[in-house]
Amino acid sequence: MLNFEAIGAAIGQARAVDSYNAHLAQLSRANEAFSTQNDELRKEIANLKILLMKKTCYTEALDGQLMAVVAELRRVNPGNALFIKTERKHPNGNPETRLGAILPKAFDAEAVKIGLPNYKTHRREAV
Repeated sequence: MLNFEAIGAAIGQARAVDSYNAHLAQLSRANEAFSTQNDELRKEIANLKILLMKKTCYTEALDGQLMAVVAELRRVNPGNALFIKTERKHPNGNPETRLGAILPKAFDAEAVKIGLPNYKTHRREAV
C-alpha cells in the first residue's frame, strides 16, 4: 500500500530543499557583488591614500620653499609691506602679518570652491 502521507512529506521536503538552494544561490550572487564592490573600494582607498601622501609631500616642499623665500625677503627687505602686522593674533599669541593673512583667505576660498564642510575648523585662524 502506498503511504501518501510519506510521499507528500518527501515532496514537501524536496521543494523546501529546492527553495533553500535557490535562496542560497541568490545569497551567493549577492555576496560576490558585495565582494567585488569591496575590492573596488579598497583599490579606491589605496589610490586616495597615495594621492594624499603625494599632496602632503608637495605641501611640505612648498612650505619649505616659502620659508626660504620669506627668510630671504626678511634679510634683503625687512620693511616689506608683507611684514606689516594686522590687528589680529594667532592662537599662540603671535601677531598676524599681511603675509600671514593671505593663507586663511586663500584656504577659505578654495574650501568654498571644493565644498569642504566646516572648513574654518580645518585651518588655524588668527583671532
